[in-house]
Amino acid sequence: VADPRVAGGVAAVAQWAARVLARREELSRRVAVVRSGALVRPPAETPDAHLLPALRGLILGNVPHDPTRQPALVTAVAADGAYLAGRADEQVRWLSRPAPAEDWTVLLGRIAGDAWRLLAAPTHDQDRAALAGLLRTWAEQPFARPGRWRIGRAAGARLRPLCESGRAVVPGSAADALDPDRSYRFVQPAAAPPPAGAEVVETGAVARDDASRLRRVLDLLDERGPLPLDEAAVEAFRRRTGVRRSMAALALAGLPRKADLGSDLLSRAEEHEKMLRAKPYQATKQGVEEAEELSRELGVAGRLRVLAAAVPDDPADLWADGGLVAAAERMAAEWIRLLGVRQSVDEATAAQLEKDLGLGDQWAAVLADPAGSEVAAADPRYVLAASGHGRIEAHEPDEDGRITYRTRRQGRPYTTLATVLIWALTQRPVGDPALAGVPELHDRLRARLDNPDLFLTLDLVYVGASREEKRELFGPRTIAVRPAEDAKNDRAREPLAYDDGLLIIDGHTGVQWPLLRPAGFADPAAMERITRLCADRDLPDLLRQVRQYKVMYDDGLARMVARAADTPVPPGGYEANPLLSVPDLVDEAAEALRASRDAAALYLQLLTLPRPTDRNVRTWNGWTAARHKAAQAELVERGAVVQEKRPRAGRSVFIPGGWTVLKAPHLPLETYKLDLHLAAVNDRKEVVAPVTRLMPPKPLHEMFADAWHGR
Repeated sequence: VADPRVAGGVAAVAQWAARVLARREELSRRVAVVRSGALVRPPAETPDAHLLPALRGLILGNVPHDPTRQPALVTAVAADGAYLAGRADEQVRWLSRPAPAEDWTVLLGRIAGDAWRLLAAPTHDQDRAALAGLLRTWAEQPFARPGRWRIGRAAGARLRPLCESGRAVVPGSAADALDPDRSYRFVQPAAAPPPAGAEVVETGAVARDDASRLRRVLDLLDERGPLPLDEAAVEAFRRRTGVRRSMAALALAGLPRKADLGSDLLSRAEEHEKMLRAKPYQATKQGVEEAEELSRELGVAGRLRVLAAAVPDDPADLWADGGLVAAAERMAAEWIRLLGVRQSVDEATAAQLEKDLGLGDQWAAVLADPAGSEVAAADPRYVLAASGHGRIEAHEPDEDGRITYRTRRQGRPYTTLATVLIWALTQRPVGDPALAGVPELHDRLRARLDNPDLFLTLDLVYVGASREEKRELFGPRTIAVRPAEDAKNDRAREPLAYDDGLLIIDGHTGVQWPLLRPAGFADPAAMERITRLCADRDLPDLLRQVRQYKVMYDDGLARMVARAADTPVPPGGYEANPLLSVPDLVDEAAEALRASRDAAALYLQLLTLPRPTDRNVRTWNGWTAARHKAAQAELVERGAVVQEKRPRAGRSVFIPGGWTVLKAPHLPLETYKLDLHLAAVNDRKEVVAPVTRLMPPKPLHEMFADAWHGR
């Protein structure tokens, strides 16, 4: 045949036929292996549809949940183990798997972590059965016995000869299918020669006889049942590591997760949060976030290490007296090696902080001991600069002195700290050791507010029409302001700011955002001057904002701290309980109302406090529901209060008069209480107050007196 097209076609057909024949012969060999009965079968065929959910968080990968999944993982463990033990060749190993399987190598040396999850009481029965099948299979493998193993990644070309000779295995691939240029994760005995160019190599030892331990665990589980979630063990773990109680319970329960598998990310996250909020974890919103973050930091290997540490050489010790506490101590030690120790927090304080202020437990830690915290520990250095449109703003320059939009200070930098301090001094029990750091934190706050280079931005106000008028009111002294680099008008190119020591006022415009220098409050005449000026010029909004900051500087907050150091309220009592904080005023009110002392005390609370809900009143006063209702009925009978239903009030009796509905998280309240708390409400029903929540701007015993005498 001379024509090259014909010759080429014949050759191509011949090559295709040879490939078909080779493929047929290969399939025939595979069929023969299957018919021979040589395929490896695990002692317990646990389907992946059950096993993978049971291993959430304890195995690499993120495979979508599929209820039809076959027992691929447990079969892969058995087949790979038989291959490494020399009981099966490469073809038998590969053909034994009914489907692609997950990488099991992360469990090597850490399989006891799965055993702990198996034993934990909160584990679901279906998950427990699946884990038992895996452990029963694992106990039969060579990597369940003491020895050293190497795990790493290497190119397929380097791994293939080792895999074909039984000196390495790639769990997810057949030896003859390895791509020469692709990197694969492998496992091999440490005594075998490592593949050339291997990377991310980890040589680990199976120090204990996992085979015997796993069989013992399974026998004990059948005999004695799962381990309870012991509160003493939870407390031991919490105390050693400093984590919240919910996180400690999660660890002792086997670090279960419900967000690793599934098809919809949002629903998985919601499912996991629902689990953490329920018993036995009872996590708050912040607790859920902390658990997620800590679990992420641990990773799969870290979770396994922590859980594996719980299982002793003789698992029977777990059912003995003190066995669970000892397990928790071992887990805590491993946790500390991985993540260190967190500053422990008081659970009640942390939970109430989150509920009342929406703040995380780091603030509970700071309230207990500020020593290791950077909160308000150093002075910032601000400079003033004009924006492109001429607005005067406070900036904290970069290290090279540059100022940008990013460096501009927004909001009120120390308001959260002041909020936490007022909350601790008015809403928590007197003498609570969890609040031991309050005096130091207040000293820090005062030191920062004394910084003459600290400028805080006030809300938009009108301060005067002409430059001459502003110069007369707030000048003639001025303060340097950097011109804007991208100036769009004369105000930005040639900024002018008057400085009266307390307020920084833009000389170019009447409607503006003034700046306040808190250090100016050190001059007693400053507040008198501003009060007189605002009264003469009808500037109530400006005066209210200045008074709000004075609460933080040397006014109400300082007196609250002094009161806490010398209060008639006994430890464990509340300043919000007039019977303890102002007993003489209660007597006066009782006489005026012709009512009992309980009724008088309740009236003072309803008259003064922004959130006198039924729950809060009973907490502050230590009252039963019956005692509370009796005092309330007495006030209704005397016409001192009105009784009705009002949305979101949390109570059913009210002081007669106006009623203001506020946007959450604030509760609606009697309108006159806004002035009492130096607060205002904007057109969006948001509260503008000295701190981030509507709370007393002065000590509660003074608040009770002011409200009673000013009623």
